[in-house]
Parts: sequence; C-alpha cells; structure tokens
Amino acid sequence: AEEENGNGRYFIEGRVFPAEDQDPTNWQVDTRVHVNGGEYIGFIKDDGSFVIHNVLTGSYVVEIVHPDYFYEPIRVEINSKGKYRARKVNYIQTSQIIQVPYPLRMKVMSKIR
Repeated sequence: AEEENGNGRYFIEGRVFPAEDQDPTNWQVDTRVHVNGGEYIGFIKDDGSFVIHNVLTGSYVVEIVHPDYFYEPIRVEINSKGKYRARKVNYIQTSQIIQVPYPLRMKVMSKIR
C-alpha cells in the first residue's frame, strides 16, 4: 500500500476500460469515479487511469458513473496496516466474497437503455 506523505492517508487507483462502441477519443469527459456515492470524486486520465487521493483506512464502494453505460461497482478495503483488498459488491448475497485484482480494472457491464 502506498501511504501519501506518511500522514495515514492512502489512495485508490485503477483503470477504466470504455465500451467497445464508445468514442475512443473523448469518453473520459463523460465518465467520473465516485467513491461512497460521491464522498470522493475522481477524473479519468487519457489512458483510462484514475487515482483518488487522501483516503483514510476503511471500506469504500468505487463506482464509475457514465450517462450511457453501467459499470460494476467494486468494494475496496484498506486496513490499518495499509493493505488493500478489492471485491465485487454483492447487495443480495452479502456473505459471498469474490475478490478482484488491485489496482482496479473497471469494465462496462451493460449499456443503459
């Protein structure tokens, strides 16, 4: 885990992958990274990467917000030792844990009608 400035704050990082039918030149403009429903908001760089800075230890739901596409949300947990764990968010079977790689790789689940 990367600690920023030794102040007990961390960052959440990853990459967003656009849908195959999205305009490859400016899809990032319409896309945002929301953590815990907008408590933290991140922007996506040209290569699809993002970093959310100044995050304390805890549990966070990372969502990609786009007007035309739905991305699967991911829960990121940062423990007191600065260790990261990422898993799929499952609101129906909350005991089911499906771990995913970290840094995050956010992909489109479906197009919004």
